Amino acid sequence: MTDETQQLYNAATAEAAEQTSQGQTADGSQRRPSGAATYSVRQFPSVESPAPSAKPIFVLAAIVIALGLMVGVLFATVLSHPTTSQSGPRDLPPLISNADGLKGHLTLHWDGKLQYRLVVEPSDPAQKPEFSVAVSSPPRPLSVNIQLKDSAGSVLCSKAILLKFEPSQAAALTGKKTRASDSAASGAQETAPGQGQDVFQNDLGRDGQSESISVLGQLPCTMQAYQRTTAWSFSPDFLTLDQQAALLKRQQELQARANAAPDESADKAYSARKKAKKKEPQEFGSFALEGDDELVGYDPSKGLIQTSARKTFVIVRVSGDGNAARWGDVPANVHYKCDMNDACTLTRSGAVLLYARLNR
Repeated sequence: MTDETQQLYNAATAEAAEQTSQGQTADGSQRRPSGAATYSVRQFPSVESPAPSAKPIFVLAAIVIALGLMVGVLFATVLSHPTTSQSGPRDLPPLISNADGLKGHLTLHWDGKLQYRLVVEPSDPAQKPEFSVAVSSPPRPLSVNIQLKDSAGSVLCSKAILLKFEPSQAAALTGKKTRASDSAASGAQETAPGQGQDVFQNDLGRDGQSESISVLGQLPCTMQAYQRTTAWSFSPDFLTLDQQAALLKRQQELQARANAAPDESADKAYSARKKAKKKEPQEFGSFALEGDDELVGYDPSKGLIQTSARKTFVIVRVSGDGNAARWGDVPANVHYKCDMNDACTLTRSGAVLLYARLNR
């Protein structure tokens, strides 16, 4: 019961009590002159319950609408911006080129620009010797082309990566003269870093052979293209498996000839030493030339040794069956003695003695 109702009730009670005291019966009837009792019921004014305020309803509706707008904005933001997993490093599935026996592994990462790392290795570990000679001494310019693609197979961006190529080394291995186009390609590789062209680096194993080739660089892709990337292609311009096997066989033949050459030229070397004894040496006692230098290059396939002082020695014979492979550990200190006919002996720590001829 409200306060207003209570007050009305109290006032009515007081008035009824007053009327009773003035001639009304205790039960509420009033005596009339005729002696009949007439009863009257006092009607209390109706009290309406206050209508609920409309303000809380509008506040609740406003809160629901605001929450709906916030959810919509958040959903739109998620759709229009890449998530952490999209912009972070992504490893794409490896691909295999069967004709070349190569396997490629591509990793992408967005950091203001699209960064990539590509690793190429033989798909069959047994092919490592053939792969190693192909990437270390390629007979012609080689490259690998990669493309990023969307779910429909459309190309989003692409790039070609070169292998280091030296025309003179290729000519020595294949026995063919260097073509002008190959020399031009070699020159393009030398200027590649300034022109945005990426070149593979050899990843050598403990045995000195190339286990893989890898490159770090940037792809000319936008953020939107990167987000749409779902696949990639791997197209090597490389030697076939048969060509790699033939190149390895050629290198082994040259190595065998280099090992057999000392026995064949032993008599010539002896005759040269006898002639040198008849001449007076110009310097260094019984030798025409003697000194210490730094070994910077060793190519067993061509039988060449190079020093930091730009001296080149052609290997004639290896003394004994010692550790000839140690000559490949460069740089290293080397001591040489040469006679009047440029017949030299080369020594270095931990390796066998080499007989060589100074190439002037």
